[in-house]
Amino acid sequence: MKIHLTNADVGKMLGKLYAQVLSIQNQFEYVVAIERGGIHIGHWFAEVFNKPYTTVHVSFRDGQSPSLSDQKWYHFSNMMNGVPFLAVDDIVDSGKTVDFLKNLTPT
Repeated sequence: MKIHLTNADVGKMLGKLYAQVLSIQNQFEYVVAIERGGIHIGHWFAEVFNKPYTTVHVSFRDGQSPSLSDQKWYHFSNMMNGVPFLAVDDIVDSGKTVDFLKNLTPT
């Protein structure tokens, strides 16, 4: 089912997201957007909170599994080693992406 949103609807949703993240903005140094669904909102968060921004590809759709052999993953895992970041995606259903990112980086 498609849902049609107006610019005003999107603005209200972004305002709610902003309010939720505002209180933790000092707890992360980077914004990491999950490619595909999280790119637009991740970029917006980076701009609003004046944080560095990067994207990564994580997909568990159709049995896919992320690969750390990719150059971008190598760069990401080195860059984020111990650095707190805000991961932005468009949907959380299985929790696999969040678990993957948690296991990739030390707490």
